[in-house]
Amino acid sequence: MSEPESIETCGLRCFGAISASLSHELKNALAIINEHAGLLEDMMLMAGTGRPLDPDRLKLLAGNVMKQVQRADTMIKHMNQFAHSVDVTIACSDLEDALTLAIALNSRTAVMKGGTLVLEPSATPVRITTCPFWVQTLIWRSLNELLERAGADRQLHLCARKTSDGAAIIFSPVDHMLTNIHIPDVLNHLKATQALDIQTRELWIILPADITMNRTD
Repeated sequence: MSEPESIETCGLRCFGAISASLSHELKNALAIINEHAGLLEDMMLMAGTGRPLDPDRLKLLAGNVMKQVQRADTMIKHMNQFAHSVDVTIACSDLEDALTLAIALNSRTAVMKGGTLVLEPSATPVRITTCPFWVQTLIWRSLNELLERAGADRQLHLCARKTSDGAAIIFSPVDHMLTNIHIPDVLNHLKATQALDIQTRELWIILPADITMNRTD
């Protein structure tokens, strides 16, 4: 059974887990680029012995390298955006943008658990004033539990929605509340609550529109 941990440790675990996942994906992209570089080198050596180059194969290899470069560039942009989420304690941000980033950061974890993450677009912009990093930490903690329970080949939908006095992150289809022992600490830190709608199978993480963070010092 997990032992209770400080809110700071919870944040560090999130930062470490996401960084490790993204760096693993970057390593995979570099490995593919290196493999293609080896193939190009072999082709150059064969051309040196008089064997003609195959233009179609060269074009295919070049295209694959460019694809991996673009993939790595996108991951670095996501990693950079996530890293900068700790720069400010409080900021006004778009909740749907936060969900878009969260899906990018956690997609590999979802695939490893046999699931996929799907963003449901919001009808109107949903803006809140909060700490971007702790929102990502809350989503990361939530996804880890929900994906474990969802089972293989399940889609988990995420949506940002306005409420009467704030905003909500909605996960569906979900049939249970979050029970991880660390979730209450993160919810409390963001002054957030959770609610389950049995009929719609939606789990709501409800956030106030203007959050004054609960301090630990």
